Amino acid sequence: HTDPVHIIKPGVAVVKLNQEIDFKAMDGSPDPVRAKIVFFLLMKNDGSQVEILRDLITRCCGSDLLSRLKEAGSVEQIIEAIKG
Repeated sequence: HTDPVHIIKPGVAVVKLNQEIDFKAMDGSPDPVRAKIVFFLLMKNDGSQVEILRDLITRCCGSDLLSRLKEAGSVEQIIEAIKG
């Protein structure tokens, strides 16, 4: 997390990692969440992340977005996968 005052331009950054890493589960579960794709939300206004998160969840659930992102070999292919 960062203070919105440090955000110059709002957006979403997609980071595709070479190896999966563990994140602490937000639901309090003791089991870690493994991730190879990470989305960074760059928001200038507190609370604006809710709409972006809702959109990301909708795009990821019931679609092949995550598999297309995993297979993407370039920035252009990542952008195309997100655009759908």
